[in-house]
Amino acid sequence: MGSLRFKVFAEEKLENAIALIGFPSLGLVSSIATGLISKKEGMSLHAGASTDMLPPYCVMKDGVPGPQIRMYCKPLENGGAGCDSLLVIVSETIPKPEIQQTLSRELMGWLHGNGVKKTLVLDSMPMFGPEEYGTVCACSDPETEESISGFGIETLKEGIVRGLSGTLLYEGAALGMPTVIAIGKARSEMPDPRGAAKLLESLSGIIPELKVDTEPLYDEAEEIEKRIADAMEQGNVGDSVLYG
Repeated sequence: MGSLRFKVFAEEKLENAIALIGFPSLGLVSSIATGLISKKEGMSLHAGASTDMLPPYCVMKDGVPGPQIRMYCKPLENGGAGCDSLLVIVSETIPKPEIQQTLSRELMGWLHGNGVKKTLVLDSMPMFGPEEYGTVCACSDPETEESISGFGIETLKEGIVRGLSGTLLYEGAALGMPTVIAIGKARSEMPDPRGAAKLLESLSGIIPELKVDTEPLYDEAEEIEKRIADAMEQGNVGDSVLYG
């Protein structure tokens, strides 16, 4: 089984950065949210990682191939979360359960050794019935939990954080790197841009740069819902009506 092979594209080294990690999650909430942030003006490809642990592919952007895991960076003008730069980590695939611990250990170890001081991981959980959107956070240590206590976000005291988020949280704690797993509620039966918008809005107090224009996400959500309603009327609901 291969390890992560990192490549740095930027000339400047990271210093005092906060990493925002968004592997695919329920309703694609994490991917949609990090995708919106990474496309903001000023975000440039800083580094990336390729690995045999993920399906083989590359991502073309501006005519240049990028690896399976990509890291985009920009300065934080407002000093969000006490850091000087934001590193957004994106990928299109979720690693299989049997290699999530290894990937988490190698990724968090590289971040810790390359100027990242804090980590915020985006995830999602299913909504049931008429539940409202909301966010719950799990933190690596009491000090980190205290640092987000003034933003009205519920924190997890007891329980299990499953999957890649759980292993990332553990590895962050083992390294002594403040780590927060932010889990937003999402609709499980379809891509949920509205869930991504709600998650970003709940975290904008922690990192002011996450306070972006989420109106396009609400527009996408309404378009998806319209496609589904039209398809249901015609008795033909398939993946093609959901997203893209």
